Amino acid sequence: MAERGFTEQDFAEAGLWLARLSDATAAERRDFAAWLSASAGHRAAWAATQDLYGRLAVPAARSRRRQSRRLPGPLMAAAAILVAVVLLWGPGWMIALESDVRTTVGQRGEHALPDGSRLEIGPDSAVAFDFSAERRAIRLIRGEVYLTVTPSDRRPFIVTAGGGETRVTGTAFAVRTIEDGAVVTVAEGRVRVAAVAAAAASVALSAGQSVRYARGRVGPAMTIDVATDLAWRHGQLAFVQTPLAEVAATLERYLPARFVILDRDLGDRRLTAVFEQGRLDDAIDRIADSLGLTVTRLPGRFILLQSAK
Repeated sequence: MAERGFTEQDFAEAGLWLARLSDATAAERRDFAAWLSASAGHRAAWAATQDLYGRLAVPAARSRRRQSRRLPGPLMAAAAILVAVVLLWGPGWMIALESDVRTTVGQRGEHALPDGSRLEIGPDSAVAFDFSAERRAIRLIRGEVYLTVTPSDRRPFIVTAGGGETRVTGTAFAVRTIEDGAVVTVAEGRVRVAAVAAAAASVALSAGQSVRYARGRVGPAMTIDVATDLAWRHGQLAFVQTPLAEVAATLERYLPARFVILDRDLGDRRLTAVFEQGRLDDAIDRIADSLGLTVTRLPGRFILLQSAK
């Protein structure tokens, strides 16, 4: 939902604040004021949540009168947010319309492309194809893919994702979407990566290198351990000094859960760990132990993370 001015994380936090503020303490209201002023995304999410709650409150009040029962304010707010979560996160109908191939949470797949290249698609991912006699390209709408590209000097293979593009003539590489951008990792051969907003500022990558771009800017090429970076292809998830917010976003593609990071600075804490994909429920407790967190599991598969007091 970044195109609306806020992320899913912002929206989830705004919903929780809406439910909490009906009987909040003075300290909680000060915390809310600090949260609201922390970013434009928080303010946009709060405005959207209030608007949605206002529209849902009218039919809910009518139903309450028909039942001659009073629904407590906090429960009504929570109900509104649960409806919003179902509407905005559940079906993913817009992505279904845009994509040619998509996977669900925890699901992976492999596909042969029209030019003979091979596509491995990670969980909760979506891809659109654009192949013709003159062009071969895919658009990674969300998630992660690994491509083994059939060589062709005449038709470069182009992957667009997160406001940037990767061009190759024949190689093996991965692309993963992140907030406002993407990460490209090269296993074989060479690729060139550019942000669409600044195509002149491109970066050439060789095998064993990775680059991340976001908000129209391409970072420097980094030397990485390919086996670690692409561990998802072999049943593991490996994180090396990865911010918790990014770890949580990755886990959401493998688990039917939504993570909400309650403390403002917590999302920047870095984690180094390797988890088996078949035991990711255990990973949440291991992350909590490693970073000193408290984990609260709520109905609706919400998992709240905050610093241990």
